[in-house]
Amino acid sequence: MVRALESLGALLSRLGRTGQAAAVYRRWLQLEPANPIAQHLYAATSGDEVPPRASARYVSAWFDGFADSFDSALQRVDYAAPRLLHEALAEKAACGLDILDAGCGTGLCGVLMRSRAKSLVGVDLSAQMLARARARNLYDELFEGELCAFMAARPAQFDLVVCTDTLIYFGALDEAVAAAHRCLRPKGLFAFTVEALPEEDAAPFRIHAHGRYAHGDGYLRATMQSAGFGEVQCSPIVVRKEFGADVRGYLVIGCAST
Repeated sequence: MVRALESLGALLSRLGRTGQAAAVYRRWLQLEPANPIAQHLYAATSGDEVPPRASARYVSAWFDGFADSFDSALQRVDYAAPRLLHEALAEKAACGLDILDAGCGTGLCGVLMRSRAKSLVGVDLSAQMLARARARNLYDELFEGELCAFMAARPAQFDLVVCTDTLIYFGALDEAVAAAHRCLRPKGLFAFTVEALPEEDAAPFRIHAHGRYAHGDGYLRATMQSAGFGEVQCSPIVVRKEFGADVRGYLVIGCAST
């Protein structure tokens, strides 16, 4: 019954029938009030008590369940964020760096960043995703934990922080961007990708029915600058395909102040 409700809610969301999807997720919540996936998707589709970011319980539960099919699923949708980030850093970042892959998942970004790393560290909330990253034998260290707390606890430890499509589970980015600045050495780089709000949407960020957040370029630039990043670039990209259509995003790079 619960799995059928989850599948029906997802289908209705894809069809744009958000109100009906919310009703389905409400029913799921009645059956499993403590289920973090049901809680998050109901908030996303109903607009009720939308959290400023997805909960750690939601992220770990969602990706633990998705880990086995994650890489193949992203191949099918032409997922481009790691490659685009790596290409953007080619002229900005040297080799021999201490690199943090924040929200490393199965290690798709680590595959590309290993060649320029003196040390490569990954952190993620999902134990199952980390198990697949560990099997790649790319990382010097892997940690299970929340990325803001992880970065904030390691001042001036890294030269480069990369974060591909992890901050799409954050609405407000202030804490994450400040923590990235804290863990970087002077002149270190923070590079990340997010999904883009439509240009006509004046909101700083907004959650969509699928449970991910999208951000505006003005908000991204302002948040980076407020945290102490200079030389901020916010470039439009196509992150992947979704039902045959381009998913627009931004690739953001900033340099930590001295």
